[in-house]
Amino acid sequence: MDVRHLNLCGDLGRVITFPFSPRHEGSVRRAMEGCDVVINLIGKDFETKHVLPWWTNYTFEEVNAQIPQNLARAAKDCGVRQFIHVSALAASETSPSTWARTKFAGEANVRREFDGATIVRPADVFGDEDRFLNTYASMARALPRFLLNNDGVPLKQPVWSNDVANAIHAMIQNPEAIGQTYELAGPDVMSTKEVVEFVFQQIRRPPVVLDLPPLFLHGLAKLSELTPNPSLTTDKLRLDSQDIVLDPTSSARTFEDLGMKPSGMEHISIRFLHQYRMGGHFLETA
Repeated sequence: MDVRHLNLCGDLGRVITFPFSPRHEGSVRRAMEGCDVVINLIGKDFETKHVLPWWTNYTFEEVNAQIPQNLARAAKDCGVRQFIHVSALAASETSPSTWARTKFAGEANVRREFDGATIVRPADVFGDEDRFLNTYASMARALPRFLLNNDGVPLKQPVWSNDVANAIHAMIQNPEAIGQTYELAGPDVMSTKEVVEFVFQQIRRPPVVLDLPPLFLHGLAKLSELTPNPSLTTDKLRLDSQDIVLDPTSSARTFEDLGMKPSGMEHISIRFLHQYRMGGHFLETA
């Protein structure tokens, strides 16, 4: 059900969905048979749960660490030429976020199972159906006051989803990308507050921001986690307390190594953020 819309993204017969379960090794191997390249994009920024809130279906550990390991092992056994694992720029062994720590563990597991795997670490991704700018915009529409964590001080370096896709395509075409790690981020470094104010500007909403004590925000996050598709979680609050930007001392490759120049948010985000404009898309403002 989550992939039906992808059938329309290519010419007839070019996009074919193949049902599989990441917990069922046989179905994974059948999906990989005859493939030259496998790209792992499986991930969630929250742990999926059943109706009973204490019964977790997919944990961060399974989604971010165990499943990538299983996929990499299956890809190696199936003779796949290149395995590309999409991780995150925030991945860190010492992060306060469980999501980020398991992302780091997933990278290690993939490299252990598939020698020569390509690791891709995108920053916060923005695009038509993202859970980044769209989340900020929907919260700005739904709440009388926007809730900001840590005064909005932590830095972000948002990257466009199309740029990430084009970069992965370039990695597939370039044999030198095998075994490399790429850190992909946009051209602009902004504080979280600046990102929020940018969204306000795009949707024509007066910037009314309320900085709340961490304890109160964590309480709201706990309530949000009881819903099937939470927009705020306690782990996300811990993640957002850290800077997520390129490290100038890192040895990882970037867009520049692929001959690419990433795009900024200004001329792209209006395409999908205009739907959140207060009063409608054609509202004139002074």
